[in-house]
Amino acid sequence: MRKALFYGNCQLLVLHDLLKDTLLTAGVEPVHVQEVHLLKGADQVAVRAHAQDVDVLIAQHILVSPARPGSDELSETARTRIVVPNTYFSGYHQHLQVVNAPHGRDTGCLATWALVRQGHSPQTVQDILLREDAFTEADVFALASAGLGELERREAEHAIDIPVSGYIRERWRSQVLFHTVNHPARSLLLHVANRIIDLLKARGLLPSSTPGLDDSPSFDRAFASIDFLQHLILPGVAKALGLTEGIATPAARMTHRERFKLPHESSLGAITLADLAKEHQRWCTIGGWDAGMLANDRAAAALPAVRTT
Repeated sequence: MRKALFYGNCQLLVLHDLLKDTLLTAGVEPVHVQEVHLLKGADQVAVRAHAQDVDVLIAQHILVSPARPGSDELSETARTRIVVPNTYFSGYHQHLQVVNAPHGRDTGCLATWALVRQGHSPQTVQDILLREDAFTEADVFALASAGLGELERREAEHAIDIPVSGYIRERWRSQVLFHTVNHPARSLLLHVANRIIDLLKARGLLPSSTPGLDDSPSFDRAFASIDFLQHLILPGVAKALGLTEGIATPAARMTHRERFKLPHESSLGAITLADLAKEHQRWCTIGGWDAGMLANDRAAAALPAVRTT
């Protein structure tokens, strides 16, 4: 049996799960060892072993590190390679990113950080950021445009076989295409999966009659590894983009359930803007990480200021 090795982050796990039945039907064994950020020593050995006899490597552009093999190394022994994007888009979540924290790095909100550093209380921070006029339309579009430009740059630099920047540019205002900055929604991942099918057919690894995938409840389990976490869009950003779904409220800025569980199988937790502000406020009382705090200050200052009045 021919073999296809999937290698990358959580997005590749979903693509493996979406495509496995199609591949098996065509006599191609789909292999996924582990997400790259979770690889352990034995996993690295297994990935390298599988790469020795795969017909196709379906991978993101992964740099080599002591914790993992790089995708270029793995492709040296694969008969063919399909480079898929590590899709990251900040257009909906322009202030949520990985920031410095007393314990290292953590998910934070730079708008919240800036307001806390200005001395606002957690409740006031929440009230400010839930206003529809907290951001100007021009600022929202400038940041979103920069995010698309960065995605296009990375697609060109890494010679991506399935670019998605055009797909996002055409649709990102008519539908919410991301749960978080790097957790794409169903429609985008299905688009990538269908483009993989097209390329495999073109390269003779799938019969030309192989059908594409349509969304179905049967894929709910596959998507549960990525849609368990939702970063809700700030009202000022949603208003500028004309979006009416997935918007933050006083009850939630982020929601989460147990990963791999369907909604009816796991309770839903929520983190509010006030919760985030309290956490950032707590960080500011901890000593010994002044350089990290100043780096957060600089990152927040590089974004357009939040309207506080």
